[in-house]
Amino acid sequence: MYRRRGRGTAISLYDPLPPLPQAPRPVYKNIVAMAVQVREYLVENPQRTQTAAGNHFGVTRARVSQLMTIVESLPDDFISIMKTTADQSLLKRFSGKSLLRIAALS
Repeated sequence: MYRRRGRGTAISLYDPLPPLPQAPRPVYKNIVAMAVQVREYLVENPQRTQTAAGNHFGVTRARVSQLMTIVESLPDDFISIMKTTADQSLLKRFSGKSLLRIAALS
């Protein structure tokens, strides 16, 4: 007899129960790359506002302001490394919230 406990108990008398599906690993966003894209979008045409950039990228004006703070406060060599990285552990460590905290220290 095979039994699995969870939200409900599953019991099989003859065949073993199939393995549980594994949750996919999360894919973290590259916040620095997005911030650089927003900055380039705003620099292309100085008449554009943060609201227009937010509408273009599908984020709020407040998020655009946060992204601009990140780009303007962090060192250029760090930004050049982070905007091209695909390392998920590095992207997890430097999330939007942690980058804003680092930017506030400067």
